[in-house]
Amino acid sequence: MNPTIQVGDVVVDTSVSPLTVRPGQIVTFRDPAIGQQLVTHRVVAMHRVGKAVDFVTKGDANLVSEHWSVPVTGHLGRKVFMIPGVGRVVAVLSAKAVRVIAVALAALLVAGVGLRRIWRQPDVPISLQHH
Repeated sequence: MNPTIQVGDVVVDTSVSPLTVRPGQIVTFRDPAIGQQLVTHRVVAMHRVGKAVDFVTKGDANLVSEHWSVPVTGHLGRKVFMIPGVGRVVAVLSAKAVRVIAVALAALLVAGVGLRRIWRQPDVPISLQHH
């Protein structure tokens, strides 16, 4: 299956009760297998077990699925819409080299404005000008 969400896409979620989620929907959850990092994958199966809902999710391009659960009173994110490619732009803009260049350009701009003020010709009052 071709992935619905590509690396670098931004997914906008809404917080929902796990009991409202259905197989086929795309959800964002904290994956216990990778240190509670946020993961966005498609729900393959789900069922309630006492005070928890057990989920099986799988990325469209992945070969393996995840098994995890959330309390019935908990929340997870359900995809509302997606913005293609924005994550890549944010990643580039948050790179250290880009921040250093931005700070350097800002410093040059401030220095340029300051030097222009220092070196400009003083205003001569009209009453002192010769005719």
